[in-house]
Amino acid sequence: KKKDPRGEQRNPIMASMLKSVDESLGRVLAKLDELGLTRNTIFIFYSD
Repeated sequence: KKKDPRGEQRNPIMASMLKSVDESLGRVLAKLDELGLTRNTIFIFYSD
């Protein structure tokens, strides 16, 4: 039986938080694109 190459999620809470951050950043970038600001904007995401 083949296993899913992504494996089993060991920390579903962390996965959920990362998904939320990804979706939020996607909305920000989509808005910048909608406003025509992506060509003149540097987006820096920093985390520790």
